[in-house]
Amino acid sequence: MSRHLCCRRCYGGLLLAHVASKEGIVAAKNIMGIDTTINYNVVPAAIFTSPEIASVGIREPPGC
Repeated sequence: MSRHLCCRRCYGGLLLAHVASKEGIVAAKNIMGIDTTINYNVVPAAIFTSPEIASVGIREPPGC
């Protein structure tokens, strides 16, 4: 059986350092045979302005 593994950095997605770190951990676990996934619906994000803005969870689809 052939397995193909790909980190999200190869095809876009959430370009955040903490997401990339988690993806690396998940990739390593999957390579070792530990079936692991990431729930992208609970990724925190922040905008460093004054005042600062933060969010976590699912966002509304465009047009809502």
